Amino acid sequence: DPFDGENHGLSGGDPTELDGYYDDFLDHLYEEGTEEIYVTNHDKAEPDVNEEFHETPKPDKEKCEKLARDRLAAKDFNFDTLLRIARLLPLRKLRKGKALRRGGGASFEYFLGGIYSYGNMVGVSNQSSQMPWTVKYVNSFMKSLGVTQWSSFVLFKNSATQVHADVHNMPNTDIKTVSFGPFLGGELWMHDEERAHDDPGTMWRKDEQGKDLPGFNVDTKESVHSFSGKIKHATQPWSGERWALSCFTSRGYNQTSVAQRDQLRELRFGLRGLPLRVGTGENEKAIDSGGRPIKSIRKALWRKAGRLAALTTWCVAASATWTAQSFPVARGQDAVSLFEIGDYTKTLEVTALDYLAAEPFDYAADDHDILDPKIVQHTIQEFTPAVIWLHGSKSVSYLEDIIDYLFEHIDRGRQLALAAQPEDPCWNNTTVQKMLDRYDGMWTRRDGECDVLRVNDPRSGLQSGPIDHEDIPQFDAYMIDN
Repeated sequence: DPFDGENHGLSGGDPTELDGYYDDFLDHLYEEGTEEIYVTNHDKAEPDVNEEFHETPKPDKEKCEKLARDRLAAKDFNFDTLLRIARLLPLRKLRKGKALRRGGGASFEYFLGGIYSYGNMVGVSNQSSQMPWTVKYVNSFMKSLGVTQWSSFVLFKNSATQVHADVHNMPNTDIKTVSFGPFLGGELWMHDEERAHDDPGTMWRKDEQGKDLPGFNVDTKESVHSFSGKIKHATQPWSGERWALSCFTSRGYNQTSVAQRDQLRELRFGLRGLPLRVGTGENEKAIDSGGRPIKSIRKALWRKAGRLAALTTWCVAASATWTAQSFPVARGQDAVSLFEIGDYTKTLEVTALDYLAAEPFDYAADDHDILDPKIVQHTIQEFTPAVIWLHGSKSVSYLEDIIDYLFEHIDRGRQLALAAQPEDPCWNNTTVQKMLDRYDGMWTRRDGECDVLRVNDPRSGLQSGPIDHEDIPQFDAYMIDN
């Protein structure tokens, strides 16, 4: 797996060149043989490269996280601040494994953020989860330098690499690397086969087979350099305290889950524009991972979402208020608000708002032989619903069989709503007329409900002025005749 190719060399002279294994480098950062160490502040401005840093018994995770969070909030993105945070980081130390060959056998001190790949395993590094504010700060820092498209980063302290290539990065992605700290030298050497041998700027390094390779130096101190990991590169010698930060896209990014990519976005990794690839070899193809909209569009979407959320809250509150008035909740635990006769539409409406309703009594006209009126009696007596909603046109065929139970409900002061269109023939039904006659003077109609008559409506006493029933001719006739 990839990483930028910078690290520590002794001052003066070329580092010893060893055999390959450079493609396996980051794979082995997750092998056994790593341990966590803690870096404290240094008193010297330019410590000697051979200086041994003493491990402290108490980690500085809390101090590092607090500093990173504060500096992120202040948008303090400068290399002095980055160095302060880096010195507080709990680094891991690789003491054995093939990865050490890449650095000439010297141990590595590093911090890995984002996606890691080890064999067939892919995941988000534990260090990312343990120190989220530090990871967010590092990623935001790199974004402030114009860096884009990376799934992982590795931060090294005083670590050297020999001539190598990072061929296991995701194809067609680049490494972005920068170095910082109080050091001299430590340029990034880049191989360039086409470079003129007599060019004064040509620098020579030996590859893993001992062959001399032409190249050139790139000064990455506080300056980002982007390059393909397939190009061989190495670290030049330096003196002092040298930190190298490199962003790359792991080959394991294609195997990440949606949840893992969401976690990376939360940690502010630059995923926008990174392709997801499926298949292998000639069958490999890129799929659109759905790039995020630009920041201005995201802000506009959030504003609209906020307005919609406020509107939804208002609508729910308004509908709940209306429903509470239309279907008042009876007293007592598990009280039933509605018992519907002749249909089930109101039952669906009420239960969608988390009100309790009895099972609706709904029979077709030709189902009279299987109809059991005792069900209505049992429901009214057992559940004492606050409102009975009676669909006149659909219940006239059996209304005479249940009318006494409805009278019992009304006589106890509970509400009954009789619903039918003004021109519906049910208003001429003798049983309906019997009901109208029995509760003469108690029927009311709410504004906007031309098709509903109510008896024992608790809102009727709150309405001002006479109730207008002109939309129901049968009701007018009843009022004139009686």
